[in-house]
Parts: sequence; structure tokens; C-alpha cells
Amino acid sequence: MAPAKKELSPKREPPIQLRPGPELGRLIGDFAAQAGLPVNEACKRLIALALTSMDVRYHDLVGHLADAMGGAFVHACIHVQSALSGAALAGQPKRLEPERSLFILKVVQDLFLSKGRQLPDLQLWFLPEAEQATEQGPAWSSTQPKQDERVRARP
Repeated sequence: MAPAKKELSPKREPPIQLRPGPELGRLIGDFAAQAGLPVNEACKRLIALALTSMDVRYHDLVGHLADAMGGAFVHACIHVQSALSGAALAGQPKRLEPERSLFILKVVQDLFLSKGRQLPDLQLWFLPEAEQATEQGPAWSSTQPKQDERVRARP
């Protein structure tokens, strides 16, 4: 009789290592501190946002979506990316602002409503309130403007 084969656990991706250098390291550290995340988790989230055609402005909004979906931030990013791709395939690409951000906001609102969950009272700080008011449900806001306010304050 042949020996029993070892049960193999699902193969994990190899770790990704990088030396960010002082500038990128500072930016990542600042983001991690502001978001209350360990540096590695902050990097994962920033990478997920970037690879799904979003950026740090959407972090809190996608975080709420992830919570509503069960906690997987990357899965929430892919959910938004799929909705954007679906709109493009339907002949309604969402490439320009503010239409794109309002669409992302609607994707999150729709998921909350489909789960019967209360929508957090937030606004996307980078969109005018009047534009957000045209959407159904409450407006959204990222709690991330601290870093971006520094950028706007520059001459």
C-alpha cells in the first residue's frame, strides 16, 4: 500500500518585499498612521486601490464597503472595479470626474441598501456637495483630507 499523501494547504503567494526609500517610506508611514493601520496592511490597501484604478481618496469609502461585504478590502476594490468595467461594457464608461466618483459612491450605496444596512453619514470631500446631493441617499466623505489639505494649501 502506498503511503498517504500529505494534505497540501492552499498555496500562498510569495511575500513581496521592497525598500521604499525615505520619501515613499514617509508617505506610507503617514498614511498608515492616519488610517490607524500597520504599515504592511496600509501598503496592501494602497496597492489594491491603485491596481483597481482608484486612489487614497477612496480609502475610507472602500473601507466601509469592505465592512459591509465581510471585511476583505481587496475584494471591495475588485467589486468597484467590476462595476466600473460593467458600465464600460454597457457603453457607459465612467472615466471622467465627477461622474466616475459619483458612480463609485452609488455602487457603495447600492450594496449597503441591498444588505439593509444604515449608510454612514459621510461625504467624498473632493466632490462639491451639490453634486453629491443629486445622488440618492446621504452624501459621503473621506476622513482622509488632512494630507490632501496640505497639498491644497501649497502656493
